[in-house]
Amino acid sequence: MTWSISSAGGSGNTDTVVLQATGNTTYGSPQIQNFKVSKEAGMTTIPIPTKDSDNVIGLDIKGTTRSLIINGIVTGTLAQLKEFIGDLEDKVYGKQFSNTNKGHTLTVELAKTGVTTYYVIIRSFSYEWDAGVPSKISYTLDMLQVRST
Repeated sequence: MTWSISSAGGSGNTDTVVLQATGNTTYGSPQIQNFKVSKEAGMTTIPIPTKDSDNVIGLDIKGTTRSLIINGIVTGTLAQLKEFIGDLEDKVYGKQFSNTNKGHTLTVELAKTGVTTYYVIIRSFSYEWDAGVPSKISYTLDMLQVRST
């Protein structure tokens, strides 16, 4: 199983961050704990005053979005953890998607489904260190699928 996120071009930052270790990596041992994919309709709802919920008007005028959320842990030395954090924070910047930069490529390889590629922008990257455990961080990567061209 392999997971990685890399720049899709144009940002000048073409490195790849490994999210699931397949051997020794620069970052110690990253492991995916949870991968959540959801596809949502951009509905506008208009509740009717003094009416029950079965009278709500729903308008499907905003299209659909796909969210991808990865929760994981990384173990390693302090230097390895700082590098992992720095590399992912470098991918969250104001020009993730423009005419010259097409976001990032999230590549997921699973035994059951094979390789799946998503083109994404990163909405947020957060991490936390547990007290007394300096060699491990937990992180969450929240992404939104975008078009590839």
